[in-house]
Order: sequence, then structure tokens, then C-alpha cells
Amino acid sequence: MKKIHVNFMKDLRNHEFVELYNLIINYIEKQQVDDTNITTAFERMKCHRKKLQNMQKRKRSSFSIENKELTRHRNDYLMSLRLRVKSFLLSPIVAERDAANLIQFVLKPYGKEFYVATILPQTRLANDLENNINESSDFKDAVSLLGLNELMDTIFDLTMEIMINYNLRVFETGETKSKRSGVKKAAYRDMKIMADAINFMAVINEQDEEKMAIVEELVYYIDGILKDFRTAMRSRNTKRKNRKAVATAMMKLASMKREERKLLPVGVGDDGKDFSSDSAMAPLPDSGNLVSKETEGVSTIGGESVMSSLFLPIKMSECSFGET
Repeated sequence: MKKIHVNFMKDLRNHEFVELYNLIINYIEKQQVDDTNITTAFERMKCHRKKLQNMQKRKRSSFSIENKELTRHRNDYLMSLRLRVKSFLLSPIVAERDAANLIQFVLKPYGKEFYVATILPQTRLANDLENNINESSDFKDAVSLLGLNELMDTIFDLTMEIMINYNLRVFETGETKSKRSGVKKAAYRDMKIMADAINFMAVINEQDEEKMAIVEELVYYIDGILKDFRTAMRSRNTKRKNRKAVATAMMKLASMKREERKLLPVGVGDDGKDFSSDSAMAPLPDSGNLVSKETEGVSTIGGESVMSSLFLPIKMSECSFGET
């Protein structure tokens, strides 16, 4: 006789858990089961249905909605700051150019990735600007000279609001995950109680054919539902393990290749050929033979071929140039 095993359910994804839970509840509701233990456990199971449905519904946080607007405004003001500083770099007034260069020195490391509205990256930029104002009198004077105090203050105020919302959102997310985890654990616990009740009913009614027929139908149908989800989860886990194994093997292979290259003697390439050996270098042709073959019919001067003289080294000291 088969038994119902639900241990794997706690490892299912939330949406899978809810789907499986509802399938089992919908099936049992249609069956005529008069066992007290099963009906009691089933009633406990049903009370989690509404909470599980709410667990699936995801509402966007009000903090995230507000931060989207705030980060957009801050990005506009940072863009305005960059453009105004660049315009002062071309100012005919030396003091303004010097002040703009000082601010540009701080802005320059923050490249194009900081030109889009973000929470944490642009917060780092804003904090860096504020620290420079607080710690450097020259930087503070440069900001004042260019009339950027109000713009800077607006950026800093927005940054404070954004980070307050961000931290509240993180706290809210932690609470939500904790609540969902609690709902899932409670539902799983009662599902396991019901499964144990069905398994127990199968054991004590082995001699009662009528009750055994009801229990067998329950067990086989519920086990069939569980099997589909169990197989999908195992397949997903196997694929994940295989991807990790392949990635690890590739990293080891690359590491071994690097170590092998370090141990190769000088002149040996990746293919193992020794380019420094005599067999790898073709002998140079005899220049004398080349001259004798290529200069047939060429006039000679002093018993020596004119062409052969071209192969002789020429010393600069022996050369004479016409005087002007």
C-alpha cells in the first residue's frame, strides 16, 4: 500500500505550494470521508486557503512608488549640476573656471552609469559631494562662487528622503517575507497532519475492504498530484546542479591551462611546438650559391662579380661623397 509523502512541499516555490495545496483541498472536498481524524485535519487545512491566496498577491510598496518619483527628480538636478559646471569651465573669468574644475574633479569619476535614475549609485555621488562641501573649504567656496548652493541642498534633501524610503522598504520586505514564511509553515504542518491521518487510516483498516477502497482512492489520487510537483522540483534541482558542475569544471580546466603555460620552457607555444629547436628553424640559403646562379652573364670588375659585391658589408668610413 502506498503512503502519502509531503516532506518535499516545504521546498516548493510559493506559487507552486499554493497551487498544489488548492488541488488537494479541491479533491478532498468532493470525497465522502467519514473518518474523524481526516475530517478534522482537513478543516485545519482549509483555514489556510485565504492566507495562502493573499500570499500570492504582491502589491507594490508605497515607498517604492514614492522613490521612483524622487529619484527621477534627483537625476534631473544632477544632470543640471553637470551641465552648469561644464558651462563654467568655458567661463572668461579665471576664478569661475578654477571653481568649475574643482567641482568637475569630484564629478568626473562618476561616469555614464550614474547618468540614469538610481537609488544607491546616485546616493554615493550625492554623499561624496556633501562630504567635500563639509570637509573642504575650497570646495565649499567653489560651490558658492558658482551659485550652486541651492541646487546642492535640493539634491541632498532628496537623497535623505530617498534613503528613508529605501530603509523603510527593506524593513517592510523583511516583515512580508517573514509573514509569508509563517503562513507557508503553518499550512505545511497541517498538510502533513492530514497526510499522516490518511496513512494511519490505511493501516488500521487493512481488513475493511470498503474503507480500504476509499483510502486507496485518496492515496493514489493525492500521490499522483504530489508526484507531478515532486518531479518538476527534482528536475529543476538537477539542472541547477549540472550548471554548477559544468561551471566548476570549466574554471578548473582554465586554471590548469594557465598553470601549464607557466611551466612551459621559453619558446614553446600553446600547441607544444618548440620554436627554438633546430628542426623548427629552416637553414638560410647560401648567399654564394645565390650569387653564382643569379649573376650569370653579369660583368666582373677585378675578377669579382658586380652582383656579389652587393652582399658585402659597407663601412661608412670607406664611402666618399662628392663635395659641394
